[in-house]
Amino acid sequence: MKIIACSIVTLLLVVACVPPYSPTGEKDPAAPQVATVTPSDGAASVPPGTVVSVTFTVAIDATTLTPYSLRLKGEDGHAVTGALTLSDDGLTASLVPTVPLSEGKTYSVEVTRQIRDDNGIPLDIDGTDSLFISTFSILATPPTVVSVTPADEATVAPDLTAIAVTFSEAMDPATITPATFLLSDMQGTISYDPKTLTARFDIEGPLTPKRDYTIFIAGTVTDAAGIPMGEEIIVRFTTTEE
Repeated sequence: MKIIACSIVTLLLVVACVPPYSPTGEKDPAAPQVATVTPSDGAASVPPGTVVSVTFTVAIDATTLTPYSLRLKGEDGHAVTGALTLSDDGLTASLVPTVPLSEGKTYSVEVTRQIRDDNGIPLDIDGTDSLFISTFSILATPPTVVSVTPADEATVAPDLTAIAVTFSEAMDPATITPATFLLSDMQGTISYDPKTLTARFDIEGPLTPKRDYTIFIAGTVTDAAGIPMGEEIIVRFTTTEE
């Protein structure tokens, strides 16, 4: 009986000496952890239509996957709206943004310890209570000019009333001004149609017959996301006799 009593006391002492798991400063091998993130941390030139996915080391409880436990944030700190799904095996969470992400912008994937596995064990983030954060940048594609009317080296009548420039994507109309869209030696009214992606220069007064004219579009003209064209466009045409 004495031997048994000593064994019980020894067992109690051993149990008392084992500290409970704390997420701070150590890892719990049984806790779920982030295995991979797509796009990867630091990735650049990511397509605007990308889908964000986070794979865990063990299956997670689907009820703990919410817009608060896994979120995508823009540079302004606001969360990006999207649909969250979890794979059948419970290992991979995916976030599909409602709209394509903005070109040239940086986004952050944040995962919190609200994520738990099926046993209720919270996510272990490097043994700490901090957020898991991974960032990536969206590809910035400069806009281009698709067509100019009149075309380069065209010959047109002096009664031409307007110049039209069509772009490859939606543009920022505030950047299409008399300083960035010009017709040599002529004044005009500038407008932009978002439906046709076309800027128009309505010419004030008739053109001079048998004369060369130059259309200029500055490289500082930007798309709706603020990405500049980068290269200026110069188109030359000639007027006929009256």
